[in-house]
Amino acid sequence: MIKVTTQPIYDEFFKMCADAQQNIMLCAPFVKQEIVDNIFSVTADRGLSMQLITNINLQSFHRRTSDIGAIEEFLKNGPVYNCTTLHAKLYIFDNKKCIITSANLTTSGLQKNLECSVQTDDMDLVDSSVSEYNSIIKDDRVGKIL
Repeated sequence: MIKVTTQPIYDEFFKMCADAQQNIMLCAPFVKQEIVDNIFSVTADRGLSMQLITNINLQSFHRRTSDIGAIEEFLKNGPVYNCTTLHAKLYIFDNKKCIITSANLTTSGLQKNLECSVQTDDMDLVDSSVSEYNSIIKDDRVGKIL
């Protein structure tokens, strides 16, 4: 399945989170508390491996485009990587499904804005997405938050 849509992906995103059994890999420059709370609500008590690549930027917190509490919550549950030049939005579930999108991890991005997304379980595309995600982590411009 390969689905391209400009419709909101909020419901599909949280269904993929809820269906995940092993790991969730998220990559977005802007991350809001409400979305992180919902992610952990639908994945509670399953021991999923979680990781996040984001842009930790004081201006983003000041402008309220990201929430520091969301980053702190994520740090309790898995590694967080900081990339100050990040613009990519990529969400991978169990290395079996992914969403490549223009939507950030915000209510506006997932539910309100006109965004474009590709959702797929095509293994060539998913494997390539996992590889690209891992290459971001290994980039010299990216640091792991401890």
